[in-house]
Amino acid sequence: MLHGARDPASAALALAGYRKLGWPMEESRGGLALVTGTVIDALEVTRPAGTLAAAWWLYTGGAADEIRGLPALPRPDQALAVVDAGPSLFFLAQAGGPWNARDVPDCAPGPAAVSAVRWHCLGSRIPAPPSAAAGGQAAAWAHLPAGRLRLAPAIGLLDLLAKAAATAQRDVGRLAFPGGVVVIPVPGPHSPPPAP
Repeated sequence: MLHGARDPASAALALAGYRKLGWPMEESRGGLALVTGTVIDALEVTRPAGTLAAAWWLYTGGAADEIRGLPALPRPDQALAVVDAGPSLFFLAQAGGPWNARDVPDCAPGPAAVSAVRWHCLGSRIPAPPSAAAGGQAAAWAHLPAGRLRLAPAIGLLDLLAKAAATAQRDVGRLAFPGGVVVIPVPGPHSPPPAP
């Protein structure tokens, strides 16, 4: 049912799907919001970091990667659930951070910093497809398993996302993917000249 969450007309179908999974949801004028902290948490990163993290996870199939220092995670075809919300990607994880309400980290809404991972927990709300996201774009599923959904533990996912965020920040202007593939943007006719 969640795969049908592509446009506002399918909001009722999506809400039924979320409730069937037991995910706490709120309806709002912009669509649907996932309430984090009891069943599910969300880790937010920038688009470049999230794209790299998803590529690594898909490439390894969830197995630990000693060369890149990546943790073992559940198989991506069962656990890789990512909401595309404009400039940020939200990776869904099992709820249960290593803190309580008195020492919760920053969970306020807003885009993740360039090299940061923001952990949305304990009542934070994130856009759930179909709903409005940053900049007026619609939130959509970037990745969602077709069958059984078994979310990754948040701590393991945090390790993957932190490494991807650090790599994406370090290689500004280019991304390195598994297998040694490096993506370097080619300047167009209207691009500024390279820095000396």
